[in-house]
Amino acid sequence: MIANDVEPGLASRRDRGDDDWNAVMLNALINVPVAPYLKDNRVTPPIATGLVTSLTAVEAGPATAKLLRTRSQFIMAEMWQKQDVSVDATFLHHDHPQLSQYQIRADVDYWLNHRRHPLITLITKWPASASPGQKREVGNS
Repeated sequence: MIANDVEPGLASRRDRGDDDWNAVMLNALINVPVAPYLKDNRVTPPIATGLVTSLTAVEAGPATAKLLRTRSQFIMAEMWQKQDVSVDATFLHHDHPQLSQYQIRADVDYWLNHRRHPLITLITKWPASASPGQKREVGNS
């Protein structure tokens, strides 16, 4: 689901009969949560950057209740494809936690230059439930 503050602009274009209402988002890079938000908002979920491949307008309801909303930070294709990794990543990393910033930069580099960053992915996928300095266990509980 698109972020609450981005959705009205897209809906306005669609409601005006703009057949190309979703063009601004196609192939855009957008920040997405890769874990659920906690109800008490104590912790921001990890953030990654994805590529928008399609958009579909649907009414909110039971089918959309469990979907996570994107973040508001996105860069249209015509912009990110002309800029270098540093410019795009600096805009997208916003004020996200440091590990998410590393993941965002790695993701932008992947989308722009097709480079993979397995070490960053390993680090950012490490269980986040343990606090710093606490023993972290991986596997079945």
